[in-house]
Amino acid sequence: IIGGTEESSQVSVGHIVPGGAADLDGRIRQNDEITHVDGCSVLSASHHRVVELMTNAALNGRVTLTIKRVLEPDSKPNEDIVPQYPYDVVVSRRENEGFGFVIISS
Repeated sequence: IIGGTEESSQVSVGHIVPGGAADLDGRIRQNDEITHVDGCSVLSASHHRVVELMTNAALNGRVTLTIKRVLEPDSKPNEDIVPQYPYDVVVSRRENEGFGFVIISS
């Protein structure tokens, strides 16, 4: 997770861990904006707050993220069918595993 009010940006996904839960799910991509964590809005939230919510979610072994994919004006989506954004993605993890993306804390 990168960004937050400390950097004057919306919190977004930094790096997807190859073979991790998010990678295997396939719906979360690097640079996707995170708008909600387990139903709690993180629009204009600090990085610290989002890390706190993700830490709490890790205790339950699953997290529901609402994401928004920002496409560049000249880019074309890779899929034939473009999902409506934002949408929810539930990522579950096994014990002793992460959610499959990196949280970068300052």
